[in-house]
Amino acid sequence: METRLRRDLRASPAFYKAAVDDLCEVLGHAVKAKDKPNAVHTHRDFCRGLVNGALHNKNVASTARIERDKHEAAAAAAAGGGGGDQGHSRARRGRTPSGEWYRKRAANVSVDKALAALSEHVDIVHEKLKKAGALWKKLDVCIDRTGSKRWDSKPGPELVRGAIRDDRRAYAEVYIIIHCIVAGERLVLGALPVSAGDDNYRLVEALIRACQERGIRLGVVMLDREFFDTRVIKVLENAGVTYLMPCPDHGYVHEAKKEFVAGRRERVSDAVITRDRNTSADYTIIMADKKKIDKKKDREPEDKIIAFCTNDPGIDVEMYARRWGGETGNRQFKMSRPRTRTVKQGPRVLYFVASLIGYNVWVMINALLYTESMMRIKNSPPLIELDSVLAILVDTLTGPAQGPGPPPEPPTG
Repeated sequence: METRLRRDLRASPAFYKAAVDDLCEVLGHAVKAKDKPNAVHTHRDFCRGLVNGALHNKNVASTARIERDKHEAAAAAAAGGGGGDQGHSRARRGRTPSGEWYRKRAANVSVDKALAALSEHVDIVHEKLKKAGALWKKLDVCIDRTGSKRWDSKPGPELVRGAIRDDRRAYAEVYIIIHCIVAGERLVLGALPVSAGDDNYRLVEALIRACQERGIRLGVVMLDREFFDTRVIKVLENAGVTYLMPCPDHGYVHEAKKEFVAGRRERVSDAVITRDRNTSADYTIIMADKKKIDKKKDREPEDKIIAFCTNDPGIDVEMYARRWGGETGNRQFKMSRPRTRTVKQGPRVLYFVASLIGYNVWVMINALLYTESMMRIKNSPPLIELDSVLAILVDTLTGPAQGPGPPPEPPTG
């Protein structure tokens, strides 16, 4: 099915040209591109390098070498292997920017510009899907943190220590993401970098406010247990959203689970979380049976219970399992993120944003391809895979640009 769809989509280049134009526009703003009418390379080439790096999960600058090798091989094949088409080979090499060109373009990108590019692209995708009839109801969303290890000799304040569960001593580059978990519409709605000393509640407040200002109606907001905090709960209450998250198994929560097992507490009851003498928040605690029991760790009766924190006593806690769709999205981000060795935060945030934008384009295309009847199929697979979408975007970006930019390549025949 994917081969057929890819052929059909390639037969309609306008479908992808619009996505490419949007991509070039928002990323062009981020890199502050001021391309002259006769420029050999433009921000369109920069976007092609980003998408190609995401497709191959390689350093963006190294994709220049990959393209040059491919161009030289094609030129040699066209010349019959005798090397008689050196002029054409030079034309092809001149069309491909060098790795240094990419690095200079990305070096001066600021964090604010990179985040603005993501916000601008989310607006574009949101409007297109609304016109197509998607995103018309309240969206259940997930707020999560994702990080990758860093081995900087001198870690800066933009790195967080203890964010990687397997290695609490390691430093990591961390982002907090909010994305939709509705099947077929799992868009990334916002992301922010996390620095050492940042408070979760401020980041959660900024993400939810941005969604509400965009006109997105939020349904249930699902969070991980690391967000179980008095200030986070107050932020969610003030935003007027329904939330659901598991409670850490310590202190008051552990005692409440013991009371429930002993029959002294109902399955749904009121609770209070206290930060200090002057800061507290009311919430509803719901007890649920664990689906998977670890015989080594879950020996006591209360260990077989998981407690959830919410502000809706009638909520079905089983829906929390849908949050794992967000974990799948996090893996896709890492798989399609261009690599870089720079320690500057701006370019690194830009490359992370590029992976989110590519992911959103993939989600948008699948959402537009699905019919309403197909959307009702539970856990229906994507009609076209992420790497196929990225490959088509690279092909579209490689084609002749409209307006200023390099001239089209001569035929190889």
